[in-house]
Amino acid sequence: MKKLVLLFAGLFILYSCKSERDPFDGIEALKVGSFDVELYILNGDTLYLRQQNINKLHADYFHVTIYRTKEDSVTVSLSISSKTENYPGALSQMYSDFKEIDGGATWSSAYNSADDYQGRIENDIFYQWQSSRAMGSLLLPKGYSFKEAEDPKLNGIRIVAKKQ
Repeated sequence: MKKLVLLFAGLFILYSCKSERDPFDGIEALKVGSFDVELYILNGDTLYLRQQNINKLHADYFHVTIYRTKEDSVTVSLSISSKTENYPGALSQMYSDFKEIDGGATWSSAYNSADDYQGRIENDIFYQWQSSRAMGSLLLPKGYSFKEAEDPKLNGIRIVAKKQ
């Protein structure tokens, strides 16, 4: 009987310590899901532009998926497949400092300053810019010769994607 009383007392204590707040409250504005890549530019060179059928990446499938991983963090996964190129499938990076804005959200890189990385969603459009200093993994077609942009403002990777 004493063990049963201790068990109920322990359960009561655990239940009373339970937080009333949902740890994911306040993130409803984030458009989590898949976004079709519309534009991929590397150092001023347009490697992919869906509307004009520019596809130097030879991509058959190209999209961005955003996952909410913590209360103030998201993971951005860039996925690509090609019949002629050997891409890794998906490149993922976790970002923090999530903030809601009107019509979407912004976040930043835990490893780079705002001068090196910017990510946001506005009105179902995903935008990401990464400087050439902050570039990690790159999607490059076979035989592509990497070069710096002639205009320093064009250095880095720019991705624009539209919600599916």
